[in-house]
Amino acid sequence: MVLLTVAMLMTAFSVSAEDQFETIQINHGVFEPVDSSGVLPIVGFAFADSVTVDISKMVIFMGLGERLNLTVINNDSKPHGFNWTFEEDGIEITPGSTATVTFEPSAAGAYPFIDGTDYPFNVARGLSGVVIVKEPEDQANDFVWFLNDHDVEWLNALDDGKIVEPASYKADYFTINGLSYPETTEDSLGAVKGTVDEPINIWVVNGGLQSHSLHFHGYHVNLLSKNGEPFPQPYFKDTFPVKPGEGLHTLLVPSQPGTFPVHDHSLTAVTAKGFYPNGMLTLLTITDGGN
Repeated sequence: MVLLTVAMLMTAFSVSAEDQFETIQINHGVFEPVDSSGVLPIVGFAFADSVTVDISKMVIFMGLGERLNLTVINNDSKPHGFNWTFEEDGIEITPGSTATVTFEPSAAGAYPFIDGTDYPFNVARGLSGVVIVKEPEDQANDFVWFLNDHDVEWLNALDDGKIVEPASYKADYFTINGLSYPETTEDSLGAVKGTVDEPINIWVVNGGLQSHSLHFHGYHVNLLSKNGEPFPQPYFKDTFPVKPGEGLHTLLVPSQPGTFPVHDHSLTAVTAKGFYPNGMLTLLTITDGGN
């Protein structure tokens, strides 16, 4: 499926016209929930030109046939790591050090990654992201839904260096691209806008610890692949599960104009600390193109 190599920063590798270079950092940051109840401490991946962690928006696009050279800098005082969710083994990055991951996918798809050290705690704190690989001939517009869930007690306890029991995880907030409804409707990355009969890629990634099940109103979508592996045949669904660590490539070809909701089928995940509808809910806005 993919060719993956890992090198420390001083290791040389060949450069070609097909190389793409990205640098990300492991930084401390904060997450502000939709209910304005106060900021929560997180640790996440941030792009090199950013001083803040934009939780659930660590999305890297690349073209099929390109090679990604991804440099990961650990700015924390603790060891962290880098793992593709479709592989068991990852790398450890010691405090203050840097590693480079080389990624050559052989198929288009969504390839999630996490900090797999001390799992599931670093993932719960926000250390997850995705590389999205597009075929050169794919001209459809792209939208990303990076699903996540957040346990307030865990975030505060882990930031204080306390031990938490894995079985105690219970999310209080549920987000798409780090946002909850109604903030999701203003998100250019996730608030889908399109035209009848024009194809739209919706890349759905679960970067959290809970399984989710998305339900579309108004449309069905084609499920094309999971973590870069094509399904035996495309599934045409209006509801489908997304498990932790999964990245789905879905294709929407709108059949009618209108504004329709998409939400987690579990109503708990459409809440913020029990208040509805402040969770995983967003809108599709489709026009008829003037026809």
